[in-house]
Amino acid sequence: NAVGCVDYYYDADNDGFGDPSKAPRCFCAPRYKWRALQGGDCDDSNPDVNPNATEICFNSIDDDCDGDIDAENAVGCVDYYYDADNDGFGTTDSKCYCYPHPFYNTTQSGDCDDSNSSIYPGAPELCDGLDNDCDAVIDEDCPAMNSSCLGFDIPDSLLVNETKSVSVTMKNLGTDDWSKAQNFKLGSVGGDTTWGVTRVLLPDGVIIGTGENHTFVFDIKAPSTVGVYASRWQMLKEGVGWFGDICEKNISVVEAPKINFSVSPSTPDGNNDWYVTTPIITIWALSPDTDIYYKWDSGTARLYTTPLQAYEGSHTLYFYGVDVYGHQTEIYNLTFKVDTEVPRVSAFRPYNESTVNDNTPSIWAYYHEQGRSGIDTVGSTLEIDGVVVPASFTNSHIDYTPATPLSDGPHVLRLNIKDNAGNKLVFVWNFVVDTEAPVITVLSPTDGTLYPAKNLLLNVNLNEEASRIEMSLNSGYFATLCRSCNSYANFRNFFEGTNNVVIRAVDPLGNSNTASLSFVVDSEAPRVFYQKPYNGKTVSGMTTFTAWYSEASIDKFKLFYKHESEATWNHKKLVGCPTGSYVSCSKSVDLSGYPNGNLQYYFRIKDSQGRVTESPVYTVRVRN
Repeated sequence: NAVGCVDYYYDADNDGFGDPSKAPRCFCAPRYKWRALQGGDCDDSNPDVNPNATEICFNSIDDDCDGDIDAENAVGCVDYYYDADNDGFGTTDSKCYCYPHPFYNTTQSGDCDDSNSSIYPGAPELCDGLDNDCDAVIDEDCPAMNSSCLGFDIPDSLLVNETKSVSVTMKNLGTDDWSKAQNFKLGSVGGDTTWGVTRVLLPDGVIIGTGENHTFVFDIKAPSTVGVYASRWQMLKEGVGWFGDICEKNISVVEAPKINFSVSPSTPDGNNDWYVTTPIITIWALSPDTDIYYKWDSGTARLYTTPLQAYEGSHTLYFYGVDVYGHQTEIYNLTFKVDTEVPRVSAFRPYNESTVNDNTPSIWAYYHEQGRSGIDTVGSTLEIDGVVVPASFTNSHIDYTPATPLSDGPHVLRLNIKDNAGNKLVFVWNFVVDTEAPVITVLSPTDGTLYPAKNLLLNVNLNEEASRIEMSLNSGYFATLCRSCNSYANFRNFFEGTNNVVIRAVDPLGNSNTASLSFVVDSEAPRVFYQKPYNGKTVSGMTTFTAWYSEASIDKFKLFYKHESEATWNHKKLVGCPTGSYVSCSKSVDLSGYPNGNLQYYFRIKDSQGRVTESPVYTVRVRN
């Protein structure tokens, strides 16, 4: 790597080209084998192999290191000619290769038609209008009348008495032109009448020259007897003779294939041409070597191997037989309507074993017609307690409301669903109608009774279990006494005075009833809060005396008064005084007959329990 050094490549074979796999080194002069000024040697062990060497054939070496062994124009190469039709003769286009290459694979040229393998120098000359041997002369030494059979379209087999269109193709190998005017024809060899035709004419105006083809299309009719018959066709010139190749094929004449079938059950076993039992279809061949094919509806044809089962719903089965020659029977078709499944109820109301509080409940049911025939809406019925009712059925549900209210109590529903195929479902369920409210019996307290205590036994009985029993006291809100019960018995505190009680029972369906009672509680002695006229008040003439008090039950209420001029107390009864808390009652007394002076008075109340309360004695001044 000194200043001015030069890259030298490693050159083991000293041919002037270095090994490219080794990096060059920078020296001032060649050193040991680092002596080549250029790389690219593909074999540094052989001095005859380098980029400047000459490629040589047949040594299996890439002499010139171009990546190609025995390349084109190598020393010792051979001229190979282009031969597209692979007949051993090529065109004038050639390349020098060590070995044959695709298309350049022959060492002989001179092919005058490299697209036809039957044309090459030395090939047999055919009477086909072509220069087969490339000698520039066409159809030398050919006869005037000759033909070759190029092919035919004739079936291997025909049915007895079957008429079929066939074709035979002939090539003119002679020098004479064929035409209808010159009486050239295709004939059944020897005038054989087996196929119902002995001569086939050329069309008017058609001329078939040397080397040209013509296809004769015509109908043949098979014999009426089974057998194998020869079909032989040859060209002829009427009145001169037969010539050329014979187109020949043996045709097997056979009977038409036949099949038969059976269905089990043989006829629909349901209503309206429906099967309620899955039909089994068995098919068999009546002729040998016959395969049977079938398909459902527009499906794909399949080979029949085992008996078939019809599907649910309406489907058409197509089937036919085919023999070994491809002859086919008529196509049979059978339509099957199959419904083997009974309808199924999916939802209904009222629920089974439920209770409703409506005498005309909505009765409905949804059902699913699992088959394909649909519901017989006319033949299906709904029964209530064994009686058919005029319910309307649709294809999916029934909805009925009784025109006549049902009685309270249990009821049985029977749904008789029938589909159009005759499958039946009997669906039975029951429910209870309960529109009557609970009957309430209040054992205590009793209506109209006077009780000396507030804490009383509340005892209630029902004729059925209720969702709740409630009580309202003196027009207040209803409070729940118990839930899911048919009785209640417990001590409760009531108000002093009149208690207006309402018992309400509500059953689980919402039917409700009430019972009312009124009683009085008198557990306290009468109390007088104040009275008028006040102490020291001056009164005269007709004077009203009033007491404010609390008492639940008054037995006697009296006003006592005495003038200072009197030795004994006078009294008057107070009638119609109200009971309750902080109420008042008054009594008027005519004091006009009294002289002026002091008058004392007080009130005495006796309750129904015998308790007596007297008010304070007040003194008023009489001034008349």
